[in-house]
Amino acid sequence: DYIHAVETASLDNGDLSEDVVDRIRNPPQSTLNISDPNDVYSLKQFLAAQHSSQQTYHDFQLNHNERYPQDPMLSLEQVKSRIAAWTGVETIEQDMCRRFCMAF
Repeated sequence: DYIHAVETASLDNGDLSEDVVDRIRNPPQSTLNISDPNDVYSLKQFLAAQHSSQQTYHDFQLNHNERYPQDPMLSLEQVKSRIAAWTGVETIEQDMCRRFCMAF
C-alpha cells in the first residue's frame, strides 16, 4: 500500500487543500518581507528551538512574556500558522502506526 501510494503520489491526489496546491503551482515571485518585529523575533526563537521539544519553545515564550508583557512573543501555534502563510508550506500529519507502534 505504502509503495503504491508513493509511486502514484501527485498534487491532485493528496491531502493538500486547493489553496495549498495553487500556491505550490504558482509561487510568489516577490521577496518575503516580514515587517513586524515581534513576528521576526518569534520566528528566530522558533528556529533556535527547532531541534528541541515543543515545551522548550513554550518556555521561551513564557519567560519572554513575563519579562516583556508589552511585546508578547507568538505562541507556537501562531508562529507555525505565520510560517504556513508566509511560505505556503503546511504540515500534513499521518498516523504511521496503524495497529501498534514500537520505538527502537
